[in-house]
Amino acid sequence: MSNKFNLIILILLLFIILATSGCTTNVGKYEVEYNERELTEENWCPEGTIFSISNDQTGEGYLMRYAGIEKIDGIDMCNLCSEITNENGTMQIDCLSDYSGDYFIFRILDEEGKVLMIL
Repeated sequence: MSNKFNLIILILLLFIILATSGCTTNVGKYEVEYNERELTEENWCPEGTIFSISNDQTGEGYLMRYAGIEKIDGIDMCNLCSEITNENGTMQIDCLSDYSGDYFIFRILDEEGKVLMIL
């Protein structure tokens, strides 16, 4: 569990550093890719990959992407999907929020798509 936690911390730090620049680069043994998308009022939840980090030698990786809008209880919510892959498999964490940011839902799913936890 601490390896996953360390990977998540590394990824979040790299994401913050790369948040203002669009690029693909190598950081140590990891390949980092960031595809900048313009967020506007009309396009506040653009589908597509935003950030990924991977190690082809070990199969470890992290992918964060906009998965599109889901309607939950009549509210349009943007799904920002994160996938963590390592030797134990894949785990998906969905962060859903409405346009105003007033409503949030976090879902944790296993590699079969089964919901493990909702926060």
